[in-house]
Amino acid sequence: MLSLRMTSPSLFNTRSSVPTLEAIQVTDEASLAGVYWENGLTCVEYEAADGELELGVYVKSSMVISQPHIRPLCASTYEDGVSALLCDLDAPAVPLSAVRTVLDADYVFVSERQAGGGQGLGNPHGEHGEECYDLRECFTLDEYSGLPPGVRLVVREGRDTERVL
Repeated sequence: MLSLRMTSPSLFNTRSSVPTLEAIQVTDEASLAGVYWENGLTCVEYEAADGELELGVYVKSSMVISQPHIRPLCASTYEDGVSALLCDLDAPAVPLSAVRTVLDADYVFVSERQAGGGQGLGNPHGEHGEECYDLRECFTLDEYSGLPPGVRLVVREGRDTERVL
């Protein structure tokens, strides 16, 4: 039995009814079995080891971890907020049991950015793209900070933000 709680009466009305942080909340670990997980597309809010809420993306498996897990997301600057999140390669993977909210996939926008190379970002040959997640439509953002209330934004300075759409 799927145990997800919907707090928005309609997810497809006007922009004012865009689901908030509690749109689809996991109420117990058993409810995770009923979630339709899309590799690299299902974004979540999870509880970090220190109890703070952070954002991540579902990964079915990787070269290092064979089980499904959550890859934390980060921004390259605080000003980007949740509009240009990248996989945080400096943070360890997170187990699915830490997931607190599964974000509505209809409001998750994924693009790719040029990952760079030996000749810089202007060299489009031979580089691999890197997924870039825009989660602004998933939340009612705080007016002052531009961030979802209650969610910690991890910033990894030094990462460029040029995106290829």
